[in-house]
Amino acid sequence: MKKELTLTEMQEIEQKMLKYLHDICVANHLTYYLYGGTLLGAIRHQGFIPWDDDLDIILPRNDYDQLLKILAQKTEYTLLSYEYVEDYYYPIAKLVDPSTKLKEFGMKECSKMGVWVDLFPLDNTSNYARVRWMHMAAVRKLVNFNRYLAAEEDNIKKQLNSTRKKLNYWLAKRFKSHTLIKLIHKLSSRYKNKKTDYKADIIWGHRKDIVLEAKWFGDPVSVKFGDGYFNAPTDAHAFLTRVYGDYMKLPPENKRHSEHMYSCWRKDLQEKENDNNTAVNPKEK
Repeated sequence: MKKELTLTEMQEIEQKMLKYLHDICVANHLTYYLYGGTLLGAIRHQGFIPWDDDLDIILPRNDYDQLLKILAQKTEYTLLSYEYVEDYYYPIAKLVDPSTKLKEFGMKECSKMGVWVDLFPLDNTSNYARVRWMHMAAVRKLVNFNRYLAAEEDNIKKQLNSTRKKLNYWLAKRFKSHTLIKLIHKLSSRYKNKKTDYKADIIWGHRKDIVLEAKWFGDPVSVKFGDGYFNAPTDAHAFLTRVYGDYMKLPPENKRHSEHMYSCWRKDLQEKENDNNTAVNPKEK
């Protein structure tokens, strides 16, 4: 039986990856921000939320696209994105420590999955509320379709408990996952070259109604996270209040746990040899 990585071990690996990403962004003049639970951890705990097991950063769309191109040429860590890994099914990208292996329960297995940092694109969206709602709703519909394709067949079929879900599942099965993901990115980034007052994490987001003000994401500010200092949104307080409400208040004890379900371990020699024999080539976009 493989020895599971502890939460502390995972956090140590992720802290190193965060420093690696920070250095690449600084060297290439790319803007990034700590995001989601990682930003909350930085402000409330000066590091990881004690029970959190991954890291999140978000980049303006053009910087996100550029970072992925840079990471695809690096070998220290593995970039997971639909353009480069055939059996990767998420619309967001991940940076993975290649010495680790991770299997998510209920999801199709990705051959390259390991301890990760999530990479999110921050997209512009319309200044007009109705158009903004339609923009975000259309992307989220496609994302939900893709969830059906990313999950293990037996697992997803157990959740088809309504006519609507059964219809959505039937429609989703008419597509290939990477076809949907490509369309998700095309639609979510339609305003990338337009100056708008609103932004959103459209393709993954905390809730489908979360709209962010562009002014919160100006010049980054430096905040402590673990043993280093990293970039936070210009107005982290406004962002955290919008997403979490009274964010400095700890949740009830029964909610102080990760929502991820997986098994994670260090690769043994055989697994490393298998990786070397199944190198992944970039896919055509």
